[in-house]
Amino acid sequence: MYEAQKRWREKNIEKVRLINLNYREKNREKIREIGKRYRDKNREKLLAYKKTYRKKNAEKIREGKRRWLLNKIHSDPEYALRYYLRLEELKLKYGKKSKRRFPIPPSVRLQVFKRDKFTCRYCGNKAPNVAIVIDHIIPVSKDGENNLDNLITACEYCNSGKGDKYL
Repeated sequence: MYEAQKRWREKNIEKVRLINLNYREKNREKIREIGKRYRDKNREKLLAYKKTYRKKNAEKIREGKRRWLLNKIHSDPEYALRYYLRLEELKLKYGKKSKRRFPIPPSVRLQVFKRDKFTCRYCGNKAPNVAIVIDHIIPVSKDGENNLDNLITACEYCNSGKGDKYL
């Protein structure tokens, strides 16, 4: 019997989706109440799970937040302005060295790649042969900025060897 139901569901996947959607719309309050009761009853268990998940997946969570922030900054100019103003406040409050770095906007990255013709400025290798990245002439750790005059293209090998030194 179960196999027949499974085959029917696979054949009528759209119908099943509509049935589920209609059920959720009609019983929205009931579903919320069930969820609330479950969370209240299992609060400690859920908190423990959340804590262990965060410990195990800290890098994944950090990367997701970083990606969300970059996407938000590039898609919403008002948010970007508020973000950069907040960063300036933090710099004033905690000193010049802030742990947060300004991301290089995609438009500036593209301008640098085009200007340098997708070629490493240190060794001369071109893009299809090596991975090309953006490099700061004056490192960010030494107060270098993300403007066109301070950015060049470099292959990953040259850039990783350079670190935060001047060349």
